[in-house]
Amino acid sequence: MPEQVDYERLKRICLFSGMNDAELDVITKRVFEKQYKKGSMLFVEGMAGEVIYVVLEGGVDVSKKTKTGEEKLLAQ
Repeated sequence: MPEQVDYERLKRICLFSGMNDAELDVITKRVFEKQYKKGSMLFVEGMAGEVIYVVLEGGVDVSKKTKTGEEKLLAQ
């Protein structure tokens, strides 16, 4: 189950570092931290863009299946 992100931790993330306290207060009510297992799929092409992912630890590979069904790595 996702946990709400600590206010101070959120302020240390570059994406949110320029926000004032009122803006951060709004964000903290909508941001959650969740851990994923290695190899988990976070989203697929065509999926509605309803969330933003901020990677705090580890990394993410972005890949796409080609017309032939091959997996093509787009970014790491």
